[in-house]
Amino acid sequence: MKRVKKIGILLAALCFALAGTLMWNASVRAASDQGMELVEEISELIEEAEKSRAADPKFLNELRQALDEYQGPKFVELMKDDFHDGNISRNPRWNTAEGEFTVSQRHGLMAVAPKPEPSEADALAETLKEMEAKKADKGRYTLVQSATLNGKPYVPVGEEIERIQAVIKAEGGPSEMENRLAQLREIRENSGRYTLVQSIFLSGKPSVPVGDEIERTEQAVEKEKAEKAAEMATLAKARAELFTSLAISNAFSVQLELVSRERGGRIEVDIFQGSRRNSGYRLAYNAGVSPGFEILRFGRSGARLLAAHKQVVNLEDGYRHRLLFARDDSGGMSLTLDGRAVLQVSDRSFRDPFAGIALATEGGDFAVREVSVLGVK
Repeated sequence: MKRVKKIGILLAALCFALAGTLMWNASVRAASDQGMELVEEISELIEEAEKSRAADPKFLNELRQALDEYQGPKFVELMKDDFHDGNISRNPRWNTAEGEFTVSQRHGLMAVAPKPEPSEADALAETLKEMEAKKADKGRYTLVQSATLNGKPYVPVGEEIERIQAVIKAEGGPSEMENRLAQLREIRENSGRYTLVQSIFLSGKPSVPVGDEIERTEQAVEKEKAEKAAEMATLAKARAELFTSLAISNAFSVQLELVSRERGGRIEVDIFQGSRRNSGYRLAYNAGVSPGFEILRFGRSGARLLAAHKQVVNLEDGYRHRLLFARDDSGGMSLTLDGRAVLQVSDRSFRDPFAGIALATEGGDFAVREVSVLGVK
C-alpha cells in the first residue's frame, strides 16, 4: 500500500514536471539529457502503476500520449544511398540537373570537372615545335636571305656547302668560293634571322623569316594559354547538381557522409518543395573559408541566410565526416558535425511536406559516401 501511494505521489509530481518541460523549445528538448532521463523515468513509473493498478488506466493512457507528444514524431528511414551499386540511375534514381557526376564503390558520388572546349593552343604549340626543329636541323632545309628569293635559284644550304667545299678542294686553295662558304655558314648559324622553308614549299609561296614566325607563334601560344587558364578557372567553379524526388515530411533528418579534398569549393544539400525545386531549406558547406556552414531558406525571391557558422571549418583531411541536418515539427533546425552541435535556428516558413533532396557542388573536390533521409511516414 505504501508503494502504491509512493507511485501515485511520484506520478503526480512528474506530471507537473512534464507539463513544464512540454513548454520548452523543441530543439532544446532534443538536446537535453535531463529531459530524456525524465521521459525514461516516467515510462518506468507508468509501467509499474499499470502492473500494481495504482492509477486510473485512462489517466495512464493520457500520460503515455503526453510522453509521445513530448518526444516528437517517430522517424523512419525514407531513403538511403551508399552508392555501392556503382550507379545513380536506380535505388534511388538521381536526376542530373547541371554538370556531370560519376559514382564508384570506392569513392562514392563525385562531380566531374568540366573540360574546356578545344582551342588552337595545342596546335600552335606543335607548330612551334616543328619550327624549332627545322631551325635546329638547318642542313636539311633551304636557308636563304629574303633578298635572294626574287627570281633567283636556291638550293638547300647543306648541299650548297658541300658543293662549294668540293670546288675549293679541287682548286687547291682559297678563292671567292671560300668567302661564299663563310657567308653560307653564317646564314646557317643565324637561321632565325632568315627565311627557313622546306625546298618543296618554296615555289610560288610566300616566305616569312623564321625568327619572326617563331616569335609570332610564341605570342599566340602565350595568349592561348592565358585564355585557357582563365577558362579553366571559370570551369573549376562550375555548378553541378543532381536530385531525387522523394516524399519528405515537414520534420526530417538528413545525414551525409562527406569527404572533402580541396579548399575553395562549396557543397549544398537542398530539401525542396515543388517540381521546379525552387523553394525549401539549404545546408551549405564552404570548404576552407568563412562561414564554414550556412543554413538558408530559398524561394522565388531568392535565398535568405538563417544561420551561419562564422568560422573556417577544415574538413580537407582525407577522412569521412558526418553531417546531420535535422528539422523538428515546430520548425527548429540544427546541424551537427561528427556528433558535435554546430548550428541551431528556428524557421516556420514551410509547413507542408517536401518533394525531394538535391545535392550540388561549385568547385572543390567532394565525394559523398552516403546520404540518408529520415522522416515521418
